Amino acid sequence: MNGLGLTPTMLLWIWAGLAALFLVIELFTTQLVAIWFAVSSVVSLGLQVCHVSLTVQLIQFLVTGIILGIIFHPLAKHLLQRRGYQPLNTAETVIGKHGRVTTAIKDGTGRVMVAGDDWKATADQDLPVGCQVTVTALNGVTVTVKKFKQEDNK
Repeated sequence: MNGLGLTPTMLLWIWAGLAALFLVIELFTTQLVAIWFAVSSVVSLGLQVCHVSLTVQLIQFLVTGIILGIIFHPLAKHLLQRRGYQPLNTAETVIGKHGRVTTAIKDGTGRVMVAGDDWKATADQDLPVGCQVTVTALNGVTVTVKKFKQEDNK
């Protein structure tokens, strides 16, 4: 036991849980930030298996996560961009796409389905459910849409 009352088994589960949590965060954000702390959590888990003190584990977790992020984040982003990878939530992947209204857009807001994803949507005009739309902008998790016209397809 340590000063916090955590058993060695508890610490193993905590480090494993943190590694899993950071991996899930990375999967949803795809920003190459949380992945370094997932790796750092696994290293701390290994230190716990080797009976290294909790203080050393915590210091290692922070230092390794920060250093890996500083060194490898720019490199990984550069390599992924060179290969044409774009995170799933970037404007380039949704602007110009066509979709349909799933919750009527009234008073400027509603919901649309674009490329298989459900989005909160804004529009300059009211649009009924089923109306075909084109995405013109992305602001956070909200798309701006306009009614689809055949000339949008050019």
